[in-house]
Amino acid sequence: MPIILSLAIFSQDYIIAIVRSEYSEAAIYLTLSTLVYFSLPFGGYITHSLLNGIGETKITLFFNLLTLILFIIFGRYAIEKLSIYGIIILSSILYIITLILGLIYLKEKYGVYLRYKWSIRFYLTIIMTYIVLLFFDKCINAIMENIFLKLIVKEIVLFFFLYTSTSI
Repeated sequence: MPIILSLAIFSQDYIIAIVRSEYSEAAIYLTLSTLVYFSLPFGGYITHSLLNGIGETKITLFFNLLTLILFIIFGRYAIEKLSIYGIIILSSILYIITLILGLIYLKEKYGVYLRYKWSIRFYLTIIMTYIVLLFFDKCINAIMENIFLKLIVKEIVLFFFLYTSTSI
C-alpha cells in the first residue's frame, strides 16, 4: 500500500527520474492508474474470491456483468467528457460499487460484517497522508534540486507519516 500511495503522489518525480522530463505528462496517467490498481483488489478480487470460494459463482457472474454493462453505458460519456481520465475514474468507481454490492450481499445472506471502524480509520489515514505529503512535496521541491535525493526524502516522510498515523 505505501508503494501505491507513493506512486500516486510522487508520480511526476518518478517519471522524471526514470525517463527524463520530456515524459512528465505521463505522470497523471500513472497517478490515476495506481488509484485504479488500489481500488481493484478491494472491489473485485476480495469479494469475488470470497463469493467464489463459498460457491456463489452466479453472484460473481452477475457482478461482472453489471460492471460490464455500466462500463459500456457510462464509458462513452466518460471518454467524451474526460478522455482517458474518465475511463480510469469510471473503472475505480465501478470497482468500489462492486465492493459495496458484494459486502451487502455477504451481510444479508451470511451475516458477514466488515470491521468498519478499522476500515474507516485506514482510509482516513490514507487521505491525511496524501494531504500532508502534498504539502511536503511542495516544500521538498523548493529546497532540493537532485531528483533522486528528493525521492528518498519524500519516501522517508511517507513511511514515517504512515507508520505514526496507523500506530496511534
